[in-house]
Amino acid sequence: MATKTQILKGRQAVDAYREAHRLLHEKPYYKGIHDDHTPLLGKMLAGLKKQKFNSLQEFFDASNEQNLVDAKLVGKIDLTEAESLILEGMWK
Repeated sequence: MATKTQILKGRQAVDAYREAHRLLHEKPYYKGIHDDHTPLLGKMLAGLKKQKFNSLQEFFDASNEQNLVDAKLVGKIDLTEAESLILEGMWK
């Protein structure tokens, strides 16, 4: 199981990718945009790998589990509407 520190550093890598991706797509479309995107994705995946995540899905599963821990909802089967709203407002 991933540590909270690994998850937080993974979230930083994903947030950095999201911001770089947003900035890339702020520009009008151009022929090489896909080539410019590849290094951004590679950098994010390398950051996740450094935190011992073998895939993006593995990271997001751990991050979602951390949200449940932080919201004190681990093991709860039926969430109330308020609890669902709390989770919805957490990092994704």
